[in-house]
Amino acid sequence: MTTIFAALFFAAQVAVPLKVCDGNSLQLVDCSLNGKPCTLIFDTGATHTTLDLLFVTNAIPDAKLYEVEIMGTSNVRLRPRALFPESFKVGLVDFQGYPVMVLDTDAMPRPDGRRLAGILGMDIIGRMPVLLSLADSCAIFNAALPEGFSPPLKFDERDYDGSAKIVCEVGGKAQTMLVDSGSSWTFVIGEPGIGNRESESGEQGTRSEAIGINGREELSMWRGNGSDLKLKLAEGGDLILEGVKPPFNGSMPFAYLGADTLRQYDIYLNLPEVRLRKRAAK
Repeated sequence: MTTIFAALFFAAQVAVPLKVCDGNSLQLVDCSLNGKPCTLIFDTGATHTTLDLLFVTNAIPDAKLYEVEIMGTSNVRLRPRALFPESFKVGLVDFQGYPVMVLDTDAMPRPDGRRLAGILGMDIIGRMPVLLSLADSCAIFNAALPEGFSPPLKFDERDYDGSAKIVCEVGGKAQTMLVDSGSSWTFVIGEPGIGNRESESGEQGTRSEAIGINGREELSMWRGNGSDLKLKLAEGGDLILEGVKPPFNGSMPFAYLGADTLRQYDIYLNLPEVRLRKRAAK
């Protein structure tokens, strides 16, 4: 079996299969740490790849972990430590020489009630161009840009932390939107009382259970006015996602482009380049 060493060789495209976590919409990917197999959540919304401390100590009993200070907006708030493994494979791609974070995942909520093996984040996913298709359950590393994709979306480089943040427009105002395959929901930011609490039919908003890498959370969602999601293009103009009518949420720091939408659109990530392609209707 051929291994592609990501740190040295970038010529080949490599398809890595994904699977859906039982009971929710999270995408899982088979990896290995120094030859020990593990299954991680494929999470474009996580800034750093983070492995479970129990798994690491079982796989590498003499593992040397380093105290680190890192910046980010997702899974780095719990002060993980760094590990420099001899080998860290995602499918056949060996990200040799790249550090991964280690964290006691007992401190993290569990999306399906099980102890997590870890999270594959953008520090690894974003090392090379990636074509992600949740509909085909596949991620293609070092992917060439296929035909049919949109022009590049406007990339929000403020407070850049390695994650894919684009710009959407809601009510004539721009919002930062995180591309997050680890979130079950797509939603935009809004507060009740400014014209987005009720739908055109007069229905009140509801509380909905969102499933993501941060576990099950109740989020207050309002249906809004039924507008299709509008994404800003890098060179000006808009990309309208017809039929994607995200609810409003008032408690999160930015909007989310989640797995519900990413099943309808393939996404090409070559940061800061982000493009979408509508899936053909079946």
